[in-house]
Amino acid sequence: MDISRVKIIRNPKVSWQKVEGKVVVVNPEKRKIHILYESGASIWEYLKEPKDLNELIRLICDEYDVDMYQAKRDIEEFIEKLKDKEIIVFLDIQ
Repeated sequence: MDISRVKIIRNPKVSWQKVEGKVVVVNPEKRKIHILYESGASIWEYLKEPKDLNELIRLICDEYDVDMYQAKRDIEEFIEKLKDKEIIVFLDIQ
């Protein structure tokens, strides 16, 4: 799936809590716990509202002063992992 053509948001079925700068996400359907560190925790915070890939790249580049191309690669990979773990969902952009 081309993630540049969707909005991304947290899966409303998961529970989560911020603990000492980390985000602990629990997927009750999968009975799995995931811990998001630093930039992953920042992305999680940004996904409180639907964001597209370009918005996430811009926010991460501003927060971490990182190269846009590196951020794009890293964020795409991270988003795919979160999607596979079913802790985020994609919304079609119409």
